Amino acid sequence: MESASLRISADEVNCLIHAYLQDSGFNHTAYVIRNEGRLDQSPNFAKHVPRGELIELLSKALLYMEVEAHHVGNALTANCKSGFSLLDLHVCTLDHNVKSTVDLSVPSSEALEKGALTAKEAAQKRKADAPVAEDARSEKRRKKEVERDHSVTASTTSASNPPKPSKTDARASQLEAIIDTTLRDQSNMPKPPTFRDDRTDVAKTRLLEGHRTEVFVCAWNPAKPDILASGSKDAVLHLWDLSQPLGDPLLVSSSTKNPLTLALSTNETQADLTSLDWNADGTLLAIGSYDSILRICTSSGEMYFSDPKHQGPIFATRFSPSGRWLLTASLDGTACVWDVKEKKLHMQSRRHHDCCLDVDWFDDDTFASCGADKLIYLMKVGTAEPIRTYQGHESEINQIKFNPSHTLLASCSDDRSTRVWDVSSIFTKSESLYHTESLILEGHRGAVSGIGWCPNEGQPVLLATSSFDYTSRIWDAMTGACLQVFTHHKRPIYTLSWSPDGQWLSTGGGDGWLHVYDPHARRKVWSWRSDPQKRGIFEIAWQQTENVDQIALALESKKVAVIDVSQVAALQSIIFFLFPPGSLSAFAPSHLLLITLTSYPLYIVPSACKRPNAFSSSFFSKTSSRGLMNDAVVVRPTQQQAWRRYAVTAATIAGTVIGVQAFLNRDTRDTLSAAEQSYLHDSFKYTGGGLVLTALAARSMFKAGLPFRIMSANPWLVLGVSLAGSIGSMMGVFYTAPENTVQKHLFWLLHAKRQAFNACQAATLSPLFFFSPAILSRAALYTCGVVGSLSYVGATAKNDKYLYMGGPLLAGVTVVALSSLAPMALPLGMRGLAIAESISLYGGLAVFSGFVLYDTQKILQHGRMVEHGAMKPDPMREAIGLELDMINIFIRLVQILAMQGNRKK
Repeated sequence: MESASLRISADEVNCLIHAYLQDSGFNHTAYVIRNEGRLDQSPNFAKHVPRGELIELLSKALLYMEVEAHHVGNALTANCKSGFSLLDLHVCTLDHNVKSTVDLSVPSSEALEKGALTAKEAAQKRKADAPVAEDARSEKRRKKEVERDHSVTASTTSASNPPKPSKTDARASQLEAIIDTTLRDQSNMPKPPTFRDDRTDVAKTRLLEGHRTEVFVCAWNPAKPDILASGSKDAVLHLWDLSQPLGDPLLVSSSTKNPLTLALSTNETQADLTSLDWNADGTLLAIGSYDSILRICTSSGEMYFSDPKHQGPIFATRFSPSGRWLLTASLDGTACVWDVKEKKLHMQSRRHHDCCLDVDWFDDDTFASCGADKLIYLMKVGTAEPIRTYQGHESEINQIKFNPSHTLLASCSDDRSTRVWDVSSIFTKSESLYHTESLILEGHRGAVSGIGWCPNEGQPVLLATSSFDYTSRIWDAMTGACLQVFTHHKRPIYTLSWSPDGQWLSTGGGDGWLHVYDPHARRKVWSWRSDPQKRGIFEIAWQQTENVDQIALALESKKVAVIDVSQVAALQSIIFFLFPPGSLSAFAPSHLLLITLTSYPLYIVPSACKRPNAFSSSFFSKTSSRGLMNDAVVVRPTQQQAWRRYAVTAATIAGTVIGVQAFLNRDTRDTLSAAEQSYLHDSFKYTGGGLVLTALAARSMFKAGLPFRIMSANPWLVLGVSLAGSIGSMMGVFYTAPENTVQKHLFWLLHAKRQAFNACQAATLSPLFFFSPAILSRAALYTCGVVGSLSYVGATAKNDKYLYMGGPLLAGVTVVALSSLAPMALPLGMRGLAIAESISLYGGLAVFSGFVLYDTQKILQHGRMVEHGAMKPDPMREAIGLELDMINIFIRLVQILAMQGNRKK
């Protein structure tokens, strides 16, 4: 007699989950699954589900799991003392005290302290073991192996005594078939995008398919930003040309053409690619492999050089800064220096008594190596004896890295610590060869697997670490203080990478999540999730050039993910909010103070623009950041296009003047008196002079990087002092009597050249030089056109009607200031951010255009009063208002043009 058929549908499961959520009081989540699962259209939704039905069914499932695990009648299963859990894998044991299940949850602090998760238990070093069988999880790049698949651990039945088939086996097979069918049903349903951030277009990520096994390493070509190299477990190297645009926008996986493929080894068991490193000019790629053979290929995919001198797997390959030398680290305990041009081994250091795990260059002929012997050697090319030997770690050292200024060396170890060594005086004579003094960074509860220095060295000097305890940390490398602990990962972290500008820190791990953090605000800003079946992220390669900002990920799912950072809203150009509104209202005329503050909070820094030096983003990265702006587009028009554009611009401005004049001034006044003309001319002369001095100083400061160095020390204090100085100099101009000519001009020069003292207008304008010259020149031209036309309209108006706009303009500038500051104080969503930004940009443009009309007529009114002896002439004071109007208009035009350029892109 045939047994009744068993059937489980995805719709039934959704209805059960919905009932469970309602029983548990999760009404909002129940509402979400009801709508997303379209349960109202389901015939099962009207059926009565008894309270606790899902728990009852899961309890019966546990009973079935017990039967399935214990159906073999041997002594182990008959006397098993371990329990069963829905989330833990059952392993039979006879001992009550032995942990019998594999815990998949995040480990507690107590468990980690007791050693429940140590480096030896969580992952075996690849340097000690050969690659495991196919049924184990993918191995970590270079020297770490991912945790073994739980199915391997659970296989405790004897292979020599296979049980005979039984009805229970048949029932189990039937249940497996049911589950497979259910999973297929689920897979046919629409799936949400892999992005955690719902503001990001899924089509802006490429999933490059071509590898047949897990991808362990990837690296961008530094000279050809469209070339990406990736290497996999089967010793296959792919060179991807990503110069083509994305294909079908509806497909996440989209590569424009097949990659250039190099099969580097025929050894299927020990062929993993462990390291990829390009030389500085992007012509050669060094490849480290588990088959012990060093290979160098060209950017076109041709083999340049190979050598089998290493007697063990190669864990690291590093080109020297000039590209003359190539440094390798191997399991055989040696660090080799290769002459790239001569294609031969130049030096082989055998200092380590155990395997050599990592190497790094100090300069073009000095390098450091570390190994499992717990020592770090600082060596000179061509010299057998080390310059320095650093000891102090209590277990093998996994990574070493010099900071960008090459004054500090960081090392991380299986002893759960990171050490920072002073290498600023390595060439001075020392009495002792061995050095033990170091700054110890302790706090991780698992092996520290990765370290990374912040590319921008400000104050504090930031060092990031990642660990197998599922956490990453940010440290002050000068004091040893732990500034932040990030606990978002649920599995060991395999890789970390700073963005080249030092603005972001990214981590990837065995849970399949890429998390991107703002290390200065110390918070997570964006996340991305890989394939849920094979989840591991083994390496992150972050590339930033003048026009490109993208992340490449080496994935366990046999794919390479490429994320266009310029399309990720959370990682775009940043709006910085620096001062609370009204904080200085007692010190200046109200409308001028508000104008000053509205030019202060709003900064736009395009993430894809090229930074001029190491200090370019230190100031910006330390402030609060939220915004929607996209990166600027570098426009390089031809000469013919440029002349055509300027002609169209001139015609547009002329038409605007005529149109505004006809609309606002239906009747014009008589010709200006000589006194009015002279006073207006002098006011605009000081306005133009102040703007020229401000622009020149801002440009020179941007090239020198001076404001960013000062801001990196204590940005809030420096900005407060600078704003106070700017307001003070403005008040000096306002309230110094005109007859004190020298003193008044000194105050004006101080205010105009406020960049030299790192005051407010320099901090406002200097970041704009991140944008392309084309955008800046167009914005300057448009600003002159807008201000010139509006000033003409104000000057030729028949009466002083624009002077009555003072009240509405003051209210408008208050709204603009609040909209600029709102995202810092309020938890706005995407739509709220968009509305606030539109008010700040377009509303601000309208308000400050109105202020040009107001200030022009105010100058004329004061000119008439001067003519009649009612007040003393003070054109410098009049110029401040116009100058602030023009700066605010210019800033907003730059931002608007940048957004338009990005949409055209």
